[in-house]
Amino acid sequence: MKRALLALLLAVGAQAQTRAGVSPREVTVGDRVTSVVEVQIGAGERLEVSFPWSDTARVWSIRPVRIEAGAGTARATATLVAWSPGPAGGVSARARIVGAGGTGRALTLRFPIPTVRSVLPADTSRHKPKPPKDVVGPDREIDWRMVALGALAAVWLLVLLAWLRRRRNRPRPEPIVAPPDARVQALEALEAARARGATDGRAFYTLVSEALRGFAHAVRPRWSPDLTTTELERRMEKDGVAARDLGPLRSVLHTADLAKFGRYPIPADTALRDWDEARRWVESFGREEEAREEAAP
Repeated sequence: MKRALLALLLAVGAQAQTRAGVSPREVTVGDRVTSVVEVQIGAGERLEVSFPWSDTARVWSIRPVRIEAGAGTARATATLVAWSPGPAGGVSARARIVGAGGTGRALTLRFPIPTVRSVLPADTSRHKPKPPKDVVGPDREIDWRMVALGALAAVWLLVLLAWLRRRRNRPRPEPIVAPPDARVQALEALEAARARGATDGRAFYTLVSEALRGFAHAVRPRWSPDLTTTELERRMEKDGVAARDLGPLRSVLHTADLAKFGRYPIPADTALRDWDEARRWVESFGREEEAREEAAP
């Protein structure tokens, strides 16, 4: 952007504003403006400028003021945007001249701004608008609060209807029924694991894990033994397994993974407690549905 100095202001005293300029000379609302102020400074001094901000100001600063030091002067360049029309003028900014020792003195800089024109043409019609006409009269007011409440109630009603419809059409989870022979085989496999002993944690937990996973696979084929413990948990949760049934299985299988894959040493008493938990799980899992079927006429 070409810079043209439109005004030269003589210095009023030592270390005061020496000259200022603005470019371009005339802008419309929304255009960018470059305003420059030069200030006399001494050796080893620097200039600091804080440009004011206000949502009602004619111009806004869109980036920090750039300071360039020269021989005995400092140039402050502000990039502004004009937001309201009006004649040429200026906007004040707070400034400080700071010496080498950190002490400073305050002064006010006047950044010039050009004439700002409106983007809209002047109204030359000289006609006054007629009052509104309506079948209910111009004095009728709309209670927007009631309109908003009505719209909100309609939205909630639609959400409720969609939820009820989705709930009605949602497929019910299949009942969890454990085959009797699978339960017997799992209990026999657990007895074999206990007979082998819990001193070798890796071998013991391998047998316990195989018994539990094989039983789960027999209950529902999609609970495959090839799944990881986390994948098996997610599928069982999705299929409606209650937390009270999933918790003991999760605890035993996670410990089994530590012993099998992490070679984590598990104390024998802990392994036997896990064995008791695994046996209780096999004996109880799926019994509720069996009881319902037996009680049904």
